[in-house]
Amino acid sequence: VIVRTAFEDAAAFFWDVERLREQSFSKGVKKTVERKGNDFEMEIKTIEQAKKRVFFSTMKLHKVDGKSIIITTTPKGIIERSNTTSLSIVGSAINRLDSLNKIAELAEETSAFKFTRVKERETRIELVTELQLGEGVKKSAVQESLEKHLSVANDAALYFMKLLGSKEITESEGKVMGKQLMLEIEHREKRIISKEGVVKDFIEENNALKEIVQREEFFRGLLCAVVWNRLRRDASKE
Repeated sequence: VIVRTAFEDAAAFFWDVERLREQSFSKGVKKTVERKGNDFEMEIKTIEQAKKRVFFSTMKLHKVDGKSIIITTTPKGIIERSNTTSLSIVGSAINRLDSLNKIAELAEETSAFKFTRVKERETRIELVTELQLGEGVKKSAVQESLEKHLSVANDAALYFMKLLGSKEITESEGKVMGKQLMLEIEHREKRIISKEGVVKDFIEENNALKEIVQREEFFRGLLCAVVWNRLRRDASKE
């Protein structure tokens, strides 16, 4: 994953667990800081709310050299398991690991995130994650859990994309933002917020869109029309 920011800022985004939770689009995973050690180590708790899985982990930050930083997550304490199946993922490749032999009480996460400077304001994020879940967990369920944990990389890309100005953003990034707006419309709490409300908040959070609306006020109405499908062609008139 490539994010449009300096590699130190990208690493800081992942290290700030509280801010990361607020910015996450994957609401099913909640991270909190249990204890802070020195400046480069802390203990965190991760909860998969739908499955009620809990991960207790130690996070460490390692500055490798002048252009790369690694953040690791390792299980805290010893957890016993029985017939547990675990999967590891590198990018999008999922590999089966050996079944384990003891009783599962808590889940475990082992991961490494590497942040490498590509340009002054461009960072490549590489990630490896292994999860060990409870007894009798199916491979498909583990894959679903992995996707939730790894979605943080996409969250970071979207977060920094929203900070770009209208002159910085590319056409492909504009398309990504359009898809994200439609996802937020689809998953909104319909009884609480309207489509127009989602559009308004989305513009306020997005520097490029905010700049465009300040120059061209009609653009706000245009976005609302799009989400209401008011610009669809009438096929009968074609």
